Amino acid sequence: METKGAVGGTLAASNELALSRPAPDVCAEQLERCVERAQQYLLRRQHPDGYWAGELYADASVPAGYVPLMHLMTGAVDPARERKVVEAVFGQQRSDGSWALYHGGPADLNVGLQAYLALKMAGIAGSDPRMKRAREVIVGLGGIARANVITKIWLALFDQYPWAATPTVPPELVLLPESFALNIYEFSSWSRATIVALSVVLTQRPLCHLPASAHLRELWADPGERARCRVGESDELVSWKSFFLGADALLKAWERLPLKPMRKLALQRTERWILEHQEADGSWGGIMLPWLYSLVALKSLGYSNSHHAVARGLKGIEGFLLEDERRLHLQPATSPVWDTAWSVIALSESGGGGRPPPN
Repeated sequence: METKGAVGGTLAASNELALSRPAPDVCAEQLERCVERAQQYLLRRQHPDGYWAGELYADASVPAGYVPLMHLMTGAVDPARERKVVEAVFGQQRSDGSWALYHGGPADLNVGLQAYLALKMAGIAGSDPRMKRAREVIVGLGGIARANVITKIWLALFDQYPWAATPTVPPELVLLPESFALNIYEFSSWSRATIVALSVVLTQRPLCHLPASAHLRELWADPGERARCRVGESDELVSWKSFFLGADALLKAWERLPLKPMRKLALQRTERWILEHQEADGSWGGIMLPWLYSLVALKSLGYSNSHHAVARGLKGIEGFLLEDERRLHLQPATSPVWDTAWSVIALSESGGGGRPPPN
């Protein structure tokens, strides 16, 4: 067999130079065996319905988010699952107490804050050595005051950050026509779904009160910082950051006005938009961030967990969980289209698409 024929087709043509000169220690037979093993692996992993979907693992903040979300939506977490989340979160903690956004990356403040919150809500004491190390890293990175906007909103839901210091996203945004320079359809689909949901959450400002043992006072680098919190600040007079901070200040002033004639209509339209854009599997966009905040938005508007949209949303999360005897991971998204396309290309270009799956 020729080396080129081990993969064949377009793939071989596009890599002719590389494939015609295999490494000295790799012979054609070895290469063919490797290709066959890869083909067999893909065929074993094919879903009975015909598609492929690999497991998508993420940083510790994603599985950590399961605990606060369940407390917020249902008031409790299954104890066995809570233990598995704790195991998964600690499993990603490094020896210095930090968590990274990606493998081998630097200590990440926001991942650390969200992981620490989940662990405290799960009953892990602040005196635990792993928590002590985490606390030192988090405070060393600036603490809660230096977190990003999404983390601050997440903490505000549990009264661990002041709502007044979060950005203003008025629900009236959904009323702007597509012809307007700034409208929700100028954003990507998942960003749009997140912004629409957040416009409700930031307006309603729901709260899930935590026991004192789960508070995060120790994560403020300066104990007085909470009282001085602002959305942000800029050292430059003219910059995009200054522009958005100025716009936020104007919106906050507008929010303080007693009359907002379009608010009721805006909330109704936003509520309808959220309901109409829920996917058949219960998600919003198939991505955890808009999904999570859409559920919180509906909850803040008075929807019960028995309502079909909320019930479907909570049930759909089950399909994104990866659970074994020890750990529980929550996937931020799934990728059946992407994975299926690449798997079909790999099998067809390597000549393995017609082989029966191995036993």
